[in-house]
Amino acid sequence: YLDVDNTIGGTGSAENIFWENPPQGTYKVYLHYYRMGQGRGGECTVVVRQKGMEPQTYRVQMSRQGEMQHIVDININ
Repeated sequence: YLDVDNTIGGTGSAENIFWENPPQGTYKVYLHYYRMGQGRGGECTVVVRQKGMEPQTYRVQMSRQGEMQHIVDININ
């Protein structure tokens, strides 16, 4: 579920998606620059946390509204 949905943007804005017991499979994580707020893009940070594993951090430059970037595939066995 999406437990934080920042629709305002801004420095330090965050969104959080949580899935307690995901079914087995491969999940593709994308970053979508949905709508330009006050700024003009910049660096975004995606942190993937999986039970029993160290968090993985990805830093991505986003520059234009509508841009979408593939971040990582997550395999759940």
